Amino acid sequence: MFDSVYGNERLIKHLKNTVSTGNIGHCYLFHGEKGLGKRTVAKEFAMAIMCQAPDRPCQRCSDCVRIMREDHPDVHFVQHAKAVFSVDDIRDGLNREIVNRPISGSRRIFILDDAELLNTQAQNAMLKTIEEPPEYATIMLLSDNRDALLPTVLSRCVELSLEPLRDSQVKRALRGEDEQLQEAAVRHGGGNIGRAKRYLEDEAYREWVDTLGKILRALPDSDIVQLRRAAASIGTDKDRLIEMLSQMQRWFSGLMKTKALGEGPDIGCATEYSYEDFPRIFAAIENFSTRMKVNVNAELSLLLLLQEACPARN
Repeated sequence: MFDSVYGNERLIKHLKNTVSTGNIGHCYLFHGEKGLGKRTVAKEFAMAIMCQAPDRPCQRCSDCVRIMREDHPDVHFVQHAKAVFSVDDIRDGLNREIVNRPISGSRRIFILDDAELLNTQAQNAMLKTIEEPPEYATIMLLSDNRDALLPTVLSRCVELSLEPLRDSQVKRALRGEDEQLQEAAVRHGGGNIGRAKRYLEDEAYREWVDTLGKILRALPDSDIVQLRRAAASIGTDKDRLIEMLSQMQRWFSGLMKTKALGEGPDIGCATEYSYEDFPRIFAAIENFSTRMKVNVNAELSLLLLLQEACPARN
């Protein structure tokens, strides 16, 4: 039961108890960092609800197989037509659809991924639906950022948070023959299966990540010319900049820990930084994230971030 989900033992225990008692709620919010497996958990939960086998979800019956393939008539994946969920997406994909009774079973399930992309109007449009859905309906919202949801939406959800995994759990989830590459993927993943798998399987992504790692390691010895070259090599693609911020957060958190312990593979780099440098760098990362949301000059902002990420020069 829930064999496709790694870690998150407390969350899985809660869902198992929910299924075994039949006390299934009307609306759930699964939230946590991108790549932690929210969609996998939601699909496993949906299978457990719809499966009729004793060991549900059995992952073998027609209900389980069709949910895994995402073509079950009573499990609906709500999509957004553009960059965000609009009012029309919610009205057509959820509000109007949810009034139709189940086709093949006793329940209907609605899974809405990227819930952080619901604009304010769309969230307001679904409030009544998630507060008083039909008795046969269960709604699952999946979000990388719960803070993007209105308090009125959050108050109507059972909130379940996915947490990063232990390295040993991430390693068990990976498939590959190159042990050294697997170890690098686990380190890069930082407890995130999705990120580790992408590093292992996507060569272009892996090369970009490794290039960024070299840039971060070289910061203590970089002058303004080298920083400009580094910024140019990172580029201004928004998805990559988001990934860069995540990697920088993990890198400097790890570097601070290495400095405190006095040992580690990057101890030489860690000694170049003072403890006073780290709060300033984390603030610079947060400021860059804020600037991205208001569409400032990404190239200039990136250069300023890299300058702030260097050790203070006395």
